[in-house]
Amino acid sequence: MQNLLIDATDRNPKVEFDFQKGELKISGRSVHENPLEFYREVLDWINEYVQNPPAKTYLIFDLIYYNTSSSKCLLDMLRVLEELARKGHPIECKWYTEFPEDDEDLVSLVDDFVVEIIQK
Repeated sequence: MQNLLIDATDRNPKVEFDFQKGELKISGRSVHENPLEFYREVLDWINEYVQNPPAKTYLIFDLIYYNTSSSKCLLDMLRVLEELARKGHPIECKWYTEFPEDDEDLVSLVDDFVVEIIQK
């Protein structure tokens, strides 16, 4: 499986998914008006990743800001990974951002495998 690398723009985050290391990192801003256009490729990659992941997955969010529609896409991504975790696959998640405590769905899913929330 090939790594997924997408450079950041003023509206989209940088995506650095390294299959061999099991490191999935999203950083920057996510304020696309239609984030499904951007996150479709990310979700497709993750759906393939969970079919045969390495021994451990490291999920790293270093988001400066993301809008509500982007949080839906992040939630979709976490739901796929949640299934992997339920099957006993270890996932370590670090979230470098102001945590969206008002987004109860996202908080609930992230709580399942967040190791550390690091406030900026």
